[in-house]
Amino acid sequence: KTVDDLRAVTQQAMTHVEIGNFAEVFATLAPDWPFSRSELDMLSMQTITQRSTLGQRFGLTMGIHLASEQIVGDSMMRITYIEKLEFHLIRWVFTFYKPDDEWMVNAIVWDDDIDALF
Repeated sequence: KTVDDLRAVTQQAMTHVEIGNFAEVFATLAPDWPFSRSELDMLSMQTITQRSTLGQRFGLTMGIHLASEQIVGDSMMRITYIEKLEFHLIRWVFTFYKPDDEWMVNAIVWDDDIDALF
């Protein structure tokens, strides 16, 4: 995969976020997930559970936007999106690692730490 492929896969994942299909967010990234599938499934289930309660507090999703991209050397890339909700926003961070010649997902994090965007 190229850096453009990483951009495309995160955009695809965020399209699923926008429509509230959180299981597909993680399924989209599964082919590049180097750790156990059960770990990814657990992240997916935790997200689904937590987001069901957040919707009542933060409101409906109003859109997604690319916030930043960071590349460190030739082996790390982080792509950050914001999910705009009616009353707050969620920060989605996708970190990729390339130990040799293949990119892999290193971390998927979402939170409401808006200060981390500045």
